[in-house]
Amino acid sequence: MLLMMIEYVIIVYQICKVVIVLSVKFAVVSGLASLCRLGRSDT
Repeated sequence: MLLMMIEYVIIVYQICKVVIVLSVKFAVVSGLASLCRLGRSDT
């Protein structure tokens, strides 16, 4: 019983970690894209 709960928690933790990494990457990429757009519109 306890072992199954621990495995479940580990799986949920790994999924959350992947989601966090993906969202951070997306935020960085969108931030860079908006910076590039701003830079191009200035010149």
